[in-house]
Amino acid sequence: MFRDLCRIVGVSLALFTLPVEPAFAKQDDSSTPYRNSFLGSSGLSDRQMDDATWRLRFRGVATKAELDDYFLLKAAEIGQEEGYGYFLISDPVFENQRSIRYLNCSETVNNILVCDRPRGEGQPPLELRAETLIEFVSEPVAASHQVSETYDRLAPLYIDADD
Repeated sequence: MFRDLCRIVGVSLALFTLPVEPAFAKQDDSSTPYRNSFLGSSGLSDRQMDDATWRLRFRGVATKAELDDYFLLKAAEIGQEEGYGYFLISDPVFENQRSIRYLNCSETVNNILVCDRPRGEGQPPLELRAETLIEFVSEPVAASHQVSETYDRLAPLYIDADD
């Protein structure tokens, strides 16, 4: 009876101590899609700092190239909404980053769920937390991006036409 009780407690503990993956974690190691963050979820958030300056933040899984594109596309979207023609963007500042560990829990041994890390090449993806500043300008200056050109170049890559 003691052995049965230990087995039941062991299974209960195994079930309640399994790590919970964040909502943005994807089993296929794909990146967080281009989207707005909602109530702390992964994605992009923006905040207007003054008439022509916005702070953009990103939280999620992305490569550096995707992150750069996401910030540029979000800046272009804001520029279109606000009627600006050009913008300057600062280099992203990374608040922190951590490896995300995915667990596969598909096997049961002696009524205990067995989990292991996925096998495969490469490093686990990184959860990024980054922010950048966007300054909108009315005329082109050195290093500025044109709002309409940036949007036309990046929107087809990241925005689903059905949305």
